[in-house]
Amino acid sequence: CLVYPNFIETVIRIVPLYWVRAFGGTLVLASFILMIYNFYKTIKNAPANQTDETHSAYPLLPVSNLGSGHRKLEGMPVIFSVLSLLAILVGSAMEIIPSLLSNKYLLMNSKVTPYTPLQLAGRDIYIKEGCYVCHSQLIRPEVSEEIRYGMPTVAEDYIYDRPFQWGSKRIGPDLARVGGKYPNMWHYRHMWDPREVTPHSLMPDYTWLFSRKLDLSMIQKKMKVLKSLGTPYSDEEIEKGRDLALAEARVIAQDLALSKVDGNVENKEIVALISYLQRLGKGAKE
Repeated sequence: CLVYPNFIETVIRIVPLYWVRAFGGTLVLASFILMIYNFYKTIKNAPANQTDETHSAYPLLPVSNLGSGHRKLEGMPVIFSVLSLLAILVGSAMEIIPSLLSNKYLLMNSKVTPYTPLQLAGRDIYIKEGCYVCHSQLIRPEVSEEIRYGMPTVAEDYIYDRPFQWGSKRIGPDLARVGGKYPNMWHYRHMWDPREVTPHSLMPDYTWLFSRKLDLSMIQKKMKVLKSLGTPYSDEEIEKGRDLALAEARVIAQDLALSKVDGNVENKEIVALISYLQRLGKGAKE
């Protein structure tokens, strides 16, 4: 990571490995095709009068003859099932209960605020477009991670994420602290043509976001559901959710207009996505 401080430099170096992966995947796909062909030929060439052999299992021994310990326990299916269920329940409780009680001991950061209605709509677009497949939102507490992406993320950063967007790999850079790092126009051009602002980027274009109309019909219901789960939205914010989203979209559109963007994007999905990206990690950094 420290050898190539710019993320795109790392991507360029590992592109040959993507071709190796593609070749390996081709071999796996070819093996599946070969397996299906083998099934077909086996069934086709099977003798018409072939019969299945009947096999008999050894008779079950009485529990008294099974010896002691685990072998004896296997001869008691009911008891074995009950003990297995207890083990599963205990393990599940140890995983689930701490997460349910996390709000009791989690340190709150007053600067990390709930998503605005427009940011909430943008987050749904982020998920819908599968951005989490290539981008993570989790900076690990390592020197190289902090130098490249910023302050390591902590639990309170995700207090309003349902579900969180940690991701599983980084084909693109981590976005946990991307909020405020670039101006709105940078995100606008990046979604239109990533290579325009990041040469050699592997990211595809998302041009349909500039023509697809932003749907805010469900925003108030989403805010109500989130409030029931603990997000501190007021009744007034929920009632004015759609108006608040449109007002924020108007501000971003006006900012983009200063850079002479083509057409009016005030009611387009791109504005909501920009709003969400500009929110990521911003409160914790201030």
